[in-house]
Amino acid sequence: MATPKTTALDFDPGLIPSGTLWLPRASLSACLRGAMVRSTVGASLGDEQRLNHFPATPLCSLSWWFEGSSVLLHGERPGLPGALTGTHLTMPGRWVLTGPQTRPGASWCPGPVHALMVMLMPDALHLMTGLEPSNLIDRFVDAATVLPPAWIAMCQQVQDAPDDAQRLEKLEDFLEPR
Repeated sequence: MATPKTTALDFDPGLIPSGTLWLPRASLSACLRGAMVRSTVGASLGDEQRLNHFPATPLCSLSWWFEGSSVLLHGERPGLPGALTGTHLTMPGRWVLTGPQTRPGASWCPGPVHALMVMLMPDALHLMTGLEPSNLIDRFVDAATVLPPAWIAMCQQVQDAPDDAQRLEKLEDFLEPR
């Protein structure tokens, strides 16, 4: 069973503890590098607090939205905090697969969101799905259109699970024999 790996830190009173990092089972560490759950449900946030920043990374990711949505941001955010500018691209699906990213990026959640992102090693993604990570570089794709049927069934099971611990357990149970 997945166990949240968090520490009890003092938070700046202006921040809400909206994210949780989960570490995979040791047996999955060569393919699944980690998972992050973010929930802002029930929080009153300004635009700047709904921004998500992502580093450039050689890893691939698979994300679920259980509540709310997110848009990809391209361009600058000059001027006042909350003044979103540039191009906004809607995420391509409820489950999104990304390849390695050659540059940092950002997304913005227009309202409350509860989401899960898992980071996968590119070679493991290839071995388990047959997908070429090099074809996914700097791309965000609807996972339902590219993943094999067994993976789509797993994505639905994760989506339907009642809580984050059970979601991670379903994902890990699926990956373990692979």
